[in-house]
Amino acid sequence: MRLSADGVLDLAVGGQTTATVEPTEPVEFVRPLGARGCARTLRFHADDPRVTVAALTQAHTDPAACRNQPV
Repeated sequence: MRLSADGVLDLAVGGQTTATVEPTEPVEFVRPLGARGCARTLRFHADDPRVTVAALTQAHTDPAACRNQPV
């Protein structure tokens, strides 16, 4: 996990990321040891990036859809 000075949060797996999300406003997050941070761009690994982006898009356009998803 790395947060750059310009607010880009990288959650790399094996040194790689496969998805980039740029929310409309900064996102608060909690680091593994409990410290809080704020990011304007998120980069992370997803086994199937297209499915991940589709799910995030659906959750953004239909927040009620999130309630029916397993955690």
